[in-house]
Amino acid sequence: MTEKYAGAMRPALPPAEPLPPLSCDCHLHVFGDPARFPDRNPNPVHRSREASFEDALRMHRKVGFARGVLVQPANYTTDHSYLIEALQGVPRGRYRATGIIDDSVTDAELGRLHAAGMRGVRFNFVAMFKMAPSPQLLQRSIARIRQYGWYIKIFVGPEELPDLAETLRAITAVPVVIDHMARLKPADGAGKAAHDLVLAPAAAGEFLGLAVQRGPHVGASERMA
Repeated sequence: MTEKYAGAMRPALPPAEPLPPLSCDCHLHVFGDPARFPDRNPNPVHRSREASFEDALRMHRKVGFARGVLVQPANYTTDHSYLIEALQGVPRGRYRATGIIDDSVTDAELGRLHAAGMRGVRFNFVAMFKMAPSPQLLQRSIARIRQYGWYIKIFVGPEELPDLAETLRAITAVPVVIDHMARLKPADGAGKAAHDLVLAPAAAGEFLGLAVQRGPHVGASERMA
């Protein structure tokens, strides 16, 4: 029997107050059977177990999500085989995806991913994952996806954000989303550099010194599979 993540096996419960129509789960990872879809990352933070798109759909129906955005797990790096299979299995038009790219992903593959439903790419700057792109790769990738109208997601923690802030401020060609609230730690309290970058400007309608209408934007959820 395929080993599953606990969240994929745990029955979902409907919320006490129903979600609004067309509510969207804006960030979820799905994993195929490891026997068919093995890890491609040589140094995964954790080895993959199964948490299929069918599991996600069951949870969404129970909770009340009508839409969703599938996010490529770091374990698969740029191998989008399962992500494409998932996009083919979920309701067309109600689910989109965020992938992972580098120079090994061809222009033809970008076109195929766009046709499948991908609308953004994620760059991982969290040190323990050892996946941070070089500034040159980041700029090349932005130039390649701009024609599709895609966004970029930045997975970054409070340890890395202060050093990355100027780079993010300089990105204007595509929308920028900061993942997982920049992994801020409430216990650290106010006054930390990352907290100030994320929280202090919010009251002024800005983030990292940029008007929020232009970005970057902050993903305001944190959930494990």
